[in-house]
Amino acid sequence: MKRILIKFIVTLISLLVVFFATYAILFFNPSLSYSNKTQLGQVTIYHNLELEEKTSDIINAAIELTKSSELYDESMPIKLCFNDDNIYPHLYPMDSTPAFALSNAVILKKGDYQFNKNLVVVYYEENDFYQHLDLTWLLAHEFTHSLQFNADLDYMKKTTRGKINWKVEGYAEYISRNYKGDGRLKEKIDDYLVKSKNGQDPVKIIVDNDGTKQVHSYNKYGLMVQYLMEVKDMDYFKICEFEISRDQVFLEMMEWRNKY
Repeated sequence: MKRILIKFIVTLISLLVVFFATYAILFFNPSLSYSNKTQLGQVTIYHNLELEEKTSDIINAAIELTKSSELYDESMPIKLCFNDDNIYPHLYPMDSTPAFALSNAVILKKGDYQFNKNLVVVYYEENDFYQHLDLTWLLAHEFTHSLQFNADLDYMKKTTRGKINWKVEGYAEYISRNYKGDGRLKEKIDDYLVKSKNGQDPVKIIVDNDGTKQVHSYNKYGLMVQYLMEVKDMDYFKICEFEISRDQVFLEMMEWRNKY
């Protein structure tokens, strides 16, 4: 009986080793899962279907937005993995998000990506809700996360695993939505407050004056990062080190808005 148990344990361990080794090989080599690989500057696109005509325009525009970041590194390769594959995007357990970054890999997970329309449509079955997002900004947001991983991997691993870090998400919004130096912080705070009258549901979608849509809480975080960077004169690394609560930063920002 003891020999049978030992044999079972050894077999189980061997299977687990094979499983995790296969997983790791596939994770680091998406070309094993995708039939096509297209190089576009520092971005390698992994895909199965033919690329839409405006794919390169959208990706180049997203990269241009990230160049305003102090973290931008033109030598950093980015893997962009489309959701037209039955294996690779499903290696990750994140089902509710349209896209996410893991180190220098950006995985398009959920939604109908329409590059020719600069649009991604995501359906949330549990709420019977369709979310329409600007594709350029979504990609720029995730590319910025890759820059954050590249700049400080330990910080990203410690502060984003299983939770939302408002500093990380706010900075990605600050860069991807081109907030930097726009001179509109007070105006945007006022607009945010108007749209907050019905509560601050973290998954609520708000419509900006230009017609684009944004997650309500991320809008708030982006404004808070803009306040810290442009009013308090902090850089990204100082913000990450800044030991202050999200609510306290928001209160300070509101005091500044009301005073000036």
